[in-house]
Amino acid sequence: MKYPQSQFELLVAGLKVVVPYYRITKETPLTIGLIHDLHFRVYINYTYSDQHPNVNIGIDGKRILPLTESFELYPINCHDDQIETAMKKALKLVF
Repeated sequence: MKYPQSQFELLVAGLKVVVPYYRITKETPLTIGLIHDLHFRVYINYTYSDQHPNVNIGIDGKRILPLTESFELYPINCHDDQIETAMKKALKLVF
């Protein structure tokens, strides 16, 4: 897998937190659109300020993922196919 390991670890951790907010189960069909949407949601929740309308806030009023600049939307030398492969692998670990 060409997706960087450090990014993959952040991706898995982020998906474990983000997926329940969207009521996705292992029976949910993994369309390309859903895969890209979830990847973007993880990115938003890691990198955008609390003021962004798509940042998920937990019941306690705090953001669900810590703010970090480490998670990249497009890791160096990765294209959509590699991101999709990483997402499918990460989602298998989440479920």
